[in-house]
Amino acid sequence: MSAHQERHDRPLADCLEDFWDCADDLPRDRDTGPPDPAPRRLGRSGITVRGRDLAAVLRPAYDAFTRRADVSSD
Repeated sequence: MSAHQERHDRPLADCLEDFWDCADDLPRDRDTGPPDPAPRRLGRSGITVRGRDLAAVLRPAYDAFTRRADVSSD
């Protein structure tokens, strides 16, 4: 039986002391980086705003949010 199964096969009352502890069998080195902003991943939406595709209109805002998130996480 794995550590994960042992943790989850116990009654809740028996888990209260270590409920918020991280399981030992979880991967710890997930350095995948943030995903691309939605407009870049999804591409053209087919919705236009003043003759421009909505994804193109939103892309600068998403890029700014992503840069801000990168700076904040350091």
